[in-house]
Amino acid sequence: MPYASPLAPVGPAPASCWHDRCFGELMTATTWHRAAGALSFVAVVSSSAIGCSQGADGETEEVASSESSALHSSLKCDVSNLGTQACRDALTSVGLQAYAAGRSEIVERGLGWLNVGVIYKGHGSYQGYRTDCSGFISMCWQYGANPGTALFPPFDKTGPYAVALGSFDDLVPGDAVNRRTRIKNREGVAVGHVMLFAGWASFDRQEMFFIHESAPGRPTALIRASRRSIGDFIPIRASNAPAPIAPAADLDPPPAPEPGTPAQPGCGKLMAGQSLGIGEGLKSCDGRFTLSQQSDGRLVLSDDGERELWSTPTAGSDGRTTVMQGDGNLVVYGTSGANWSSQTHNHPGAWLALNDDGSLVVDDANGKPIWWDGTGGR
Repeated sequence: MPYASPLAPVGPAPASCWHDRCFGELMTATTWHRAAGALSFVAVVSSSAIGCSQGADGETEEVASSESSALHSSLKCDVSNLGTQACRDALTSVGLQAYAAGRSEIVERGLGWLNVGVIYKGHGSYQGYRTDCSGFISMCWQYGANPGTALFPPFDKTGPYAVALGSFDDLVPGDAVNRRTRIKNREGVAVGHVMLFAGWASFDRQEMFFIHESAPGRPTALIRASRRSIGDFIPIRASNAPAPIAPAADLDPPPAPEPGTPAQPGCGKLMAGQSLGIGEGLKSCDGRFTLSQQSDGRLVLSDDGERELWSTPTAGSDGRTTVMQGDGNLVVYGTSGANWSSQTHNHPGAWLALNDDGSLVVDDANGKPIWWDGTGGR
C-alpha cells in the first residue's frame, strides 16, 4: 500500500491493531505522512508553553505558560513528520513494547490521536473527550468523567482514577506521568501537565517516549525525553489498567557479540549465527531487494534500482558487522559494542527474512513476526 501524499489528511488508526503484522500495516498504510527532507530530528525542543489548568466549570484546559518548566525532548513526532525514519523507529519501538506489556489497547488509542493530529482547543472535544492533556489521558484510559490533572496523584492520592508508582522504573506503556508542581501562569491560573508513557527509548532507561497534548493549536505529539527533563513529574497508573503481562520493554543491553558465520548462499534469510560484514549482502529470492552492511556504519535495505528503502540510524558510526544472534536479536556491532538492535532477544531460533515484497522481518521460531521495518518495498 503506498504512502499518503505529502502532508495529506489522514484517517484514524485501524480499529484493532497490534496483532500479527497489524503494526506493520499501520506504518505502511495511508495513516502515515511523508515529510519532505531528511530526518526530522529535533536537537532540543523547548515546550515551555505546556500546562493544563483547572477551568471554572471543572474542565481542564491547556494553556500557554512561560512560567511553566521547560520540557526538553530530543525527538518530536506529530502529524507533520510521522513518515520520517526517526519517527518510524520510535513508533516501531512503542508498538512492540506495548504489545509485549499487554497494553496495546491503551497505547493504540493514543496513537489514534497522534495519527489524526488532534489539535488542542481550549474547550474542544474529540471522540467525546476534551482536547487537552488530561482529556487525552482520560481517552486513553477510557474515563468518561474526563478527570483533570488535580484528580490524579500526587494531588488526589485516594481518588478512583489513578495510583502513584514507586519510581519511573515501574512504568510500563499505558501508564502516565503527572507534574507535581502546579505553576501559575500570567493569568494567575495554576497549571499542571500529564503525559502518556509510551515506552523506553534507551537501553539504560534514561530516555523515554511520551504521547501528549501539549499546547493550544498544536497537534498530539510523540516525544522522546530524558529522566532529568521530567524530574518534576511522578509516575502514575490508571486504577482500571490491566496488569502488565511482561516487562515494559526487553531493553537490557544486548549480549556480547557472537562470532557469527558469513551468510551462506541462498536467498531471503539470515539465520541464527549468520552475519553480514562490510560489502556483504542478503538478497530477496526474486533478486529485487538487497540488505547490505555499509562502510558508513549502517545496515541498508535497497531495491534493484539502488534506491534506499530503510536503514538503521547508525550513519557515521563504527558499525562493521550485523549479526542474527542465536537469542533472536538482530544487532549491528562496531568495535566498541552494539550500535543498534531490533530488541528481539529472548526469542531463540528467530531469523531475519527479506521478503519478495521488500519487507524486512524478524520471525520467531514459529514464523510469527516480532519485528519489521515497515517499508513493504516502498
